[in-house]
Amino acid sequence: MYINITTERGVYVSVRRYDEDGVFTNGDYSDSTRGILVDATRVEVVFRAPESEEEPYNTPNITAMLMSKTCQCPEPEYVLSSEVFYIRLTSPGFPDLYCPGKKCNTLIKVPKIKGEEKKKTDLIFVETNCSLSELDLLQLKSSDSGKVLFRSQYKQEDSSRPMRAMVFEAQDMVVDYAPSNSIQTRFFEMNVTRMNVLEECVCSVYDSKVFDTSGKLTIPISSRCHLMHCHWKFSNNRYDTLISVSFKLENPYKTDLIYMYSDHMMEEYGYGELSHVRQVTSPSAISMTFSRMKWFATPNATLKISWEQIERCLCPEESFQLTEGTSLVITSPHWPQQYCSMLLCRHTFFAPKG
Repeated sequence: MYINITTERGVYVSVRRYDEDGVFTNGDYSDSTRGILVDATRVEVVFRAPESEEEPYNTPNITAMLMSKTCQCPEPEYVLSSEVFYIRLTSPGFPDLYCPGKKCNTLIKVPKIKGEEKKKTDLIFVETNCSLSELDLLQLKSSDSGKVLFRSQYKQEDSSRPMRAMVFEAQDMVVDYAPSNSIQTRFFEMNVTRMNVLEECVCSVYDSKVFDTSGKLTIPISSRCHLMHCHWKFSNNRYDTLISVSFKLENPYKTDLIYMYSDHMMEEYGYGELSHVRQVTSPSAISMTFSRMKWFATPNATLKISWEQIERCLCPEESFQLTEGTSLVITSPHWPQQYCSMLLCRHTFFAPKG
């Protein structure tokens, strides 16, 4: 049985477990919000009000779910070959059992491919749907070098935010999953696919190219590229500047997507938005992912990217004395050349008496 308890400080909830003979085995007593997995033979849940009865308090919200599933980890080892090129990993008890504190480790072996397919580039495509808190860990790392390819812990400010798709060079990988004990709702579903891609359809894999200062990129996209996935990172190593990234996709296809991430924002741009110049500005590094998955022939396309470090925007408080019969126009800082993020501007208006 999974018991979810939502309570507040001073309102204690006790969970007591008994065996088949009614003998007390163990218990849990706390005023913290939590999730508990227990043997469903016999369970008692009791809450105690605060000692001061004069103060109002909220009754705890307690939900119990009887589960037929168990907190079982995925298989400890998988092999991605030319015959078995796709696997699906899920968190223990997925999708309705959260299993606090249940740690899992999975090795994904990727042996080299021989023959004609060797002429193409061997890549690993990873898509993950997840709900994780900053205390939970979901990590991908290289089995050979131990290098961390991706780590979710302390990376997500929004616990319901899904991770974007990622592409890595073909290699043996380890998936580590370690949910915390204090956060209840979490899960992950990871789809891992091995793909042989035409050389002309290969660009930068996840975190392989990091740019700073300023520059431009022109990425040709061939009509033969049914799948193309690129990742770039634009860093900002100065506290007094922002990093600004502009991009435009000529001849976009209806399934094309661009994801823009930083520590302060997450934005997604689809088909209808990509044919116009877009600009994203952030005080921290910006990660950019271009994703194309299509099944029909389309014309060639071109992705143009430019980036630069710019001075931080300032938004001084302003006061305006209004007069009858006159109009006033106010614009955002640096408008229209630059979009300034992470600002709170305040304007004060004084109307004439009467």
